[in-house]
Amino acid sequence: MQGSTVTDKRAVKAKSHKQTVNIKRLFKHLEPYIYLLPAFLIFFLFVYYPFFKTIVTSFQLTNIAGKAVEFVGLKNYKELFLSPEFHNSLLVTVTFVVLMCVPAILGGLGLALLAQQKLKGIGAIRMMYAMPMAVSTSCAAVIWTMMYHPSIGVVNYILGKEIPCHLTLLLR
Repeated sequence: MQGSTVTDKRAVKAKSHKQTVNIKRLFKHLEPYIYLLPAFLIFFLFVYYPFFKTIVTSFQLTNIAGKAVEFVGLKNYKELFLSPEFHNSLLVTVTFVVLMCVPAILGGLGLALLAQQKLKGIGAIRMMYAMPMAVSTSCAAVIWTMMYHPSIGVVNYILGKEIPCHLTLLLR
C-alpha cells in the first residue's frame, strides 16, 4: 500500500514538472509577441480603427458634427464620382504626380547611378548627394542664416554685396 502512495506522489510530481516545462516552453514562444502587444494595440488604435471607422461612416449620412444620421449605402460614392469638383481634384492630383513626383524619382535615381560611377571628382558629387540626409533641417537653417548674415556672412563677403538695412531685420 505504501509503495503505491510513493508511486502516486512521483506520478503527480512528474506531471506537475511536465506542466511547468510546457508553460515555460509556451512562454518562450509567446514572449516576443507579449513584448510587441503594446505596439500592436497602439498601432491598431491610431491606424486601423480610424481606417475602418471611416469606411463605415462613408456609407452613412452624417450631421455637421460627424455623427451618423442614417444609412445611405453607396449614395455618397455615387455623388462623389458624379461631382465635377472630384474630377478636377483627380486631374490636379494626377498632374502633380506626373510633373513633380516622377521627375523627382527619376532625378534621384540618376544621381544614385551617377554616385556609383568611378569618375574624377566623384567624392564631391557623393558628398553633395549625401549631405541633405546627414544634416538636419534646423542645422542647415542656422548655417544658411549665418552665411547670409550682413556682417559676418561668407556669401555677402564673396559677392561684395551690402544688404539693405530693412532686410537685416529679417535675419535677426
